[in-house]
Amino acid sequence: MLAPSAGARRGRAQEGFVWQNGPMSRTETPSAAVAGSAPVFSPALTPQEGVDAATGLFREAFGTEPDGVWYAPGRVNVIGEHTDYNGGLALPIALPHRAHLALRRREDRTIRLVSPQTREVVDVLDLDAIGPKGTPGEVRGWNAYVAGVAWALEQDGLGPLHGFDAALYSCVPLGGGLSSSAALECATAVALDEVCALGLAGTADEPTTPAAPAW
Repeated sequence: MLAPSAGARRGRAQEGFVWQNGPMSRTETPSAAVAGSAPVFSPALTPQEGVDAATGLFREAFGTEPDGVWYAPGRVNVIGEHTDYNGGLALPIALPHRAHLALRRREDRTIRLVSPQTREVVDVLDLDAIGPKGTPGEVRGWNAYVAGVAWALEQDGLGPLHGFDAALYSCVPLGGGLSSSAALECATAVALDEVCALGLAGTADEPTTPAAPAW
């Protein structure tokens, strides 16, 4: 989770796009897939389009500018599906489809989250109250992937962290085995690493590279 591919980068902010049914496009007209029909191609946003879209949603929800926009790609396994998390070999490739997270650090312990599907209601969480699945602090829904990264970082001794406001804009198709949730987790990790000065990824000139596993 803390070692996203080279596709995870910080962007600059401008305008926004709108949400389509699942993937994003420049139209509000859904193009829903029907069982048994021909596959529907989901075009990827360019990095700048994703940055603009996430920034526009952040401005709309929070009325201010984010500290930046961080993104990470979805992925597909060429071979080795379900072997990667069981200690086996896999050959994944990164997709051009990315999860973009516009984020601004807060000075308290509150987390506020919004996505195009939930833009009418901002989810508000407390870093001091969230906990793992099955506990009273369990976080449900897509925002568990964001809050869970912050919780896990603190569990590893990288805290206490600041709270933050964040707007998600992702064009990684959902439910297709393309790691849309992992892309969101990686984007969150690199964002918190930078705004909280955790030093996990090093610098652009001297990145921190995890040691390769011994097979």
